[in-house]
Amino acid sequence: MKKFFLILMIAVLFVPTIGTARDTHYLFNSEGQWIAFKEGKYVFNIEGEWIGWMGWSDADVADKDGTYLGTITHGNRLYFFSNHPFRGNPGYPGSPGYPGQAGYDSPPSGAQNVEIR
Repeated sequence: MKKFFLILMIAVLFVPTIGTARDTHYLFNSEGQWIAFKEGKYVFNIEGEWIGWMGWSDADVADKDGTYLGTITHGNRLYFFSNHPFRGNPGYPGSPGYPGQAGYDSPPSGAQNVEIR
């Protein structure tokens, strides 16, 4: 019984958990003040309200309406660049269990939409 308990404790200590603070990335302004955090592709203010998401799959953050909100630089700084080029609407990320809607994307030359019945 002691051996089983010891193995169980080792497993609990060394197996990474899902959805913990390890997945949370804190974001700061230039003064080092905490202004937001990112979990997965979603960005929240310090009160935990959803304010945006990683709509373009890079360091740029879109707000919930698909407008450029800012860019994550240096790994943990969130800045708004006034000269940031327009990138189009990235769509809507949806919520857990609902995929949302992707932004418009014209098909490649010679391609057309698949009709799903």
